[in-house]
Amino acid sequence: MPRRTPICPCVIACTALLFMCTWPSGHLAAQDWPQGLPRKPEAEAIRVEHGAIEVDGSLDEEGWRSIAPETEFRELSPQPFAMPKQRTEVRFAYDDRALYVGARMWDSAPDSILHQLIQRDGEGNTDVFGIWFNCFDDGVNGVRFSVTPDGVQSDELLSNDDADGSWNAVWEAECRIDDNGWVAELALPWSVFRFNDTGGSPQSWGMNFYRYVRRYRSDYVWRAMDPNQEGLMNQGGLLTGIQGIAPPPRFSLYPYASVYYDAEGIESVTRINGGLDMKVGIGDAFTFDMTLVPDFGQVVADNLVLNLSPYEVRFNENRQFFTEGTELFNKTGNFYSRRVGDQEQLINASKVTGRTQNGTGLGLLNAISRDGDGSLTDFSVAVVDQNLPNNGYISVQSGQVIRGNGRTDDWVGSAAFQVRDSLQRWSLTGRGGMNRRTNDPLGSSESGEGHTWGMELSRLKGRLSWSIGHYTETPEYDPNAVGFLAAPNAVAEYANIEYRIPKPFKFLGIGFNHMSWEFEVEREMLHTPRSFVSQNYDLEWRLALASFDFFKIGASASPYDGRDYFAPRLENRYWQVPKWWSWDVYFSSDYRRKFAIDVGGWGSGGLLYPDWRERNFRIRPIWRPNDHFRISHVYSHQDKYNERGWSALVDILPNGTPLSETRSLWAKRNNYSRTHVLNASYVLDNRKGITFRLRHYWSRVENDSFFFLDENGLLEPTDDVTLADDGTSVYDISYNAWSIDCVFRWIFAPGSEVSVVWKNLLESQGDMLPDNYGENLEDVLRVPHRNSFSIKAIYFLDYADLTGRR
Repeated sequence: MPRRTPICPCVIACTALLFMCTWPSGHLAAQDWPQGLPRKPEAEAIRVEHGAIEVDGSLDEEGWRSIAPETEFRELSPQPFAMPKQRTEVRFAYDDRALYVGARMWDSAPDSILHQLIQRDGEGNTDVFGIWFNCFDDGVNGVRFSVTPDGVQSDELLSNDDADGSWNAVWEAECRIDDNGWVAELALPWSVFRFNDTGGSPQSWGMNFYRYVRRYRSDYVWRAMDPNQEGLMNQGGLLTGIQGIAPPPRFSLYPYASVYYDAEGIESVTRINGGLDMKVGIGDAFTFDMTLVPDFGQVVADNLVLNLSPYEVRFNENRQFFTEGTELFNKTGNFYSRRVGDQEQLINASKVTGRTQNGTGLGLLNAISRDGDGSLTDFSVAVVDQNLPNNGYISVQSGQVIRGNGRTDDWVGSAAFQVRDSLQRWSLTGRGGMNRRTNDPLGSSESGEGHTWGMELSRLKGRLSWSIGHYTETPEYDPNAVGFLAAPNAVAEYANIEYRIPKPFKFLGIGFNHMSWEFEVEREMLHTPRSFVSQNYDLEWRLALASFDFFKIGASASPYDGRDYFAPRLENRYWQVPKWWSWDVYFSSDYRRKFAIDVGGWGSGGLLYPDWRERNFRIRPIWRPNDHFRISHVYSHQDKYNERGWSALVDILPNGTPLSETRSLWAKRNNYSRTHVLNASYVLDNRKGITFRLRHYWSRVENDSFFFLDENGLLEPTDDVTLADDGTSVYDISYNAWSIDCVFRWIFAPGSEVSVVWKNLLESQGDMLPDNYGENLEDVLRVPHRNSFSIKAIYFLDYADLTGRR
């Protein structure tokens, strides 16, 4: 009989969701908008004479005193729309040089203001004042600036409410704690904004500003925000009054010089590098960025792991050029910048990004690298992104990789869109992509074209939100020359439903700040040949107590035997994935305490192999003895007892007997991993600090018995592959990844800094298994490590400062 697959749960889910949609919206509204509260408040910036305002952390100048403050704030969290406990006043002024923001944070107990010192763009146990601007008032793209009472600056690029913290603009801020609270004074040069020349007509920018009082863990916002409304920049007010300001000429240079001393064992080498980063304004709103002879030697080490899966491990991007200002290239989800120069020498890279007055965003990125054989690779990505009404968008992207020396070339195209209704209640999101591979010297079966597409309908507003969606990926679809896809050849439907209580309440006498439940279901099929793969259910419950301690409980299940077509590493073969269940718990204490802790656990098991069990545990104590020093230690272990996993493809048995066909060898094994991550920071002041990070990951794989995968996806025991007399196997693995990153950073002038870095690295793998972690650590410390000591200086040169033109 043909295999029967379960009815798609999305049919049931959709029916339930449609019923919920017809329920009167008043029953699902968390809280009505307070009567008389403006939906789109306006704040006016007042022009002042040049020099009327001095950025010194004081608002005593006549230029500030003559401006009426904005004082109407509402609480966002934990009590939406409530009146704040503390008063806040914010004023705006401008001249031909900059936009000025003066904020007075009144506080009835200034000696209780929390102000832990952190490094730039960091997070900590501190109060914050921040503001974001959406210069085109499109509800989609913006910039955000924030400061702490100690004057530590942070800035981000915003796109669809995603934040890019790698963006580092050059602006001034001075803050001061006094007997009345604290003051923040910001000077934001016009060059940090991208806006259109209105020919003397008044500007109108989307904007909101906020204050975070850490000891209450309360967020206050100027334009009240509905926690049941998705989005940030679509919930802003307006900044008006700016007139007669044209976008300034933007031309800045960041020359750098660096010295490296690298040593491993008795071998060492010294390197001296120099290069240049450049930013040039093109017209009103476009920027050309280039890095010549880039130096990424000081970026933090990757979190390496032992990868026993058939899929590539995705690593974070830590190179600033490829994280800063790349939000346009991420709209379609088909840009993985680690493809650029990750395995080759990067010679140069450049990008042009910006947005026109009618909301059209344009981006072009190009990079050239040199491979080990001396041949060049050209990597380029182009994108066009158009804002649509109601904060929607449509984005089209084209990526191409041209390789020299007669190697394969790749082209990847993708598109994405989102449309919303005028009340921001519903959204329809879609995406699609295709790839083409040419000049394949091997003429492999991977050559040709593939495609993907997907659609999602979402309910955005209210306590109850949900989404349903579908996506398809053909077997030939391979965007990995430009993007990242773990595995293609899939057809899937999914549904998600979430219910939130975003305001404080009591239950059984226990106080809660907020609570939410979320349920997801996904069913996946193989595209070609069409075959059932998996059906998964996930349930999660999240709650925050009035004490600001946080809990999370989750459960997952795969109640049907599935099929994994990638694990065998053989075409037209699959492994029968057993019915599976798992649970997870997590607790995080209030970070305002000098000692806090995160702790969590996870476990799972199945029915086909009842002796196969998995247990995970993770704990992170955090200690902050004073406002300068902070230390945390992450310990996690993952234990897989009697795991069934792939070992190798076998053509010849260990006794020398050839097989009639290549077979997939599997093992029953114990797979243990241990991870330690020690993070420490000592911040001297708001410009200087030291960070230390040590990570040690150890994975131990000990095999017990072996199997061959049969044609029905089951594991057939074999005596042809056995353990050695001492109980070991050539397939045993002991893997270590060790890294230390110690950094001293000094921002000695706006945009200019010196960094001194020590890196200590080791990666090793063998089949000799230490008995325990202590014995393994002794082995790790005994062998030579790679050490790198470096000093790098970057200096900021700005055309406006050098010429006096603004």
